[in-house]
Amino acid sequence: MSSPESQSRAVAGVVAGEALERLAFHGLCALLALYLNEHLLYAEREARGIFHLFLAAAYLAPLAGRAVAARLGCQRTVAWASALHLAGLALVAAVESRAGLAVGLTLVAAGAGGAMPATSALVRGTFGAGGPEDAARWRIALRRAVTAASLAAKLGAPLLLVVAGPRAAFGAAAAALVASILVARSARSGAAGRAPAIEPHGFLRVVARAVSRLGTGHPGQHWLELARDAHPAEAVEGARAVLRLAPVFAALALFWALCDQRASAWVFQARQLDLAVGGWVLSPAQLQALGPLLALVLAPLLGGVLLPALERRGVDLPPLRRVSAGLFATAAAFVAAGPLQAVMDAGPAPSLLGQVPQHLLLTAGELLVAVTGLELAYSQTPRAMLGSIMSLGFLSIVAGNLLTVAVGKLFRLECSRWYWAFAVLGLAGALAFRAGMGAWRRVSVERGAHVAE
Repeated sequence: MSSPESQSRAVAGVVAGEALERLAFHGLCALLALYLNEHLLYAEREARGIFHLFLAAAYLAPLAGRAVAARLGCQRTVAWASALHLAGLALVAAVESRAGLAVGLTLVAAGAGGAMPATSALVRGTFGAGGPEDAARWRIALRRAVTAASLAAKLGAPLLLVVAGPRAAFGAAAAALVASILVARSARSGAAGRAPAIEPHGFLRVVARAVSRLGTGHPGQHWLELARDAHPAEAVEGARAVLRLAPVFAALALFWALCDQRASAWVFQARQLDLAVGGWVLSPAQLQALGPLLALVLAPLLGGVLLPALERRGVDLPPLRRVSAGLFATAAAFVAAGPLQAVMDAGPAPSLLGQVPQHLLLTAGELLVAVTGLELAYSQTPRAMLGSIMSLGFLSIVAGNLLTVAVGKLFRLECSRWYWAFAVLGLAGALAFRAGMGAWRRVSVERGAHVAE
């Protein structure tokens, strides 16, 4: 049995390794839109589409990664996925061409995304070696470290792109990944980390069985009950619990369609601002750093000050209402972006401070929608279905980014019309979610489910 000191060192190493891996991935994402447009000469519209297709691929890969980890084990899966991730970053850094970028991004998406389920299992296994209080403390430390890594990536990577060029910038991301691999390997030596299992009574298997038997049930029987011939009652009830969360994941997909534009459309908007600060001209991509910077401030402010103060005044904000408020805040971010873009369309170049309100609103929306939404999903789902919830979380990111790509392909929305269109889309989604909250709650209560509003 390892000593408490060695266990703490191992967990600290895991936190450092995860932060370095996020530094590499966020560094690539922070650079990508400008690199596509300014170095590979894609039009802004094409660059937006490529960026969001890459994110969709990166968050689709974990679905395959989960199956691979179940067969190869966590350690081997992370090793192979990290090698793919590193090869992709090295290729992007070495070959400044459209073909080199296409192959490199494919490898990065497969590696960075494919490692996620196995990495999560290893992290849970390492944190779980201590008591519950230690695990909670280290989870908070991990979140803060990853946020700090995102902040460093979004400040440093664009600066390197300007000062030293794309090879140095992407090379720095590759170096951060090498450091992550070395630190994490040392920290996880001997850590087993239970591999994500292929659940014989998982959500998709239950749904597939029920669909295959449609038309064989009796009147009034819920269609999922048709799967009881092959799956236990607990699995069928678990699948019903997951389906009840469909509105939450639909809201998450719409949220990601807006939120992930912080690294694409908002970067191109920032390029039209006056970026001079104290004699130094910022890169437009550096304004992305406002997101993690504000998150470091807003997260404790919301959780430790604002929400408790509202509760003391009798204003209760349970999870569903927080998600609803976050959706309105996210839509409001694009409402704020519309007039700013209209001013720039007319010729003036406002101060970079003009983007602060939309970053503030979007960060608040992220804390209320993404964090609360996933916590709600996990709290409402049986333990056996948590893997399905994780997969649905990834799919919501995929769907959101594909929605952004589809809007860009189907409609020629330029200048301020792009922001107004997504503002309307966001507001419509927020209103639909609020309207559906009551029905969702009533149905859940009728079926005996616990609902946190």
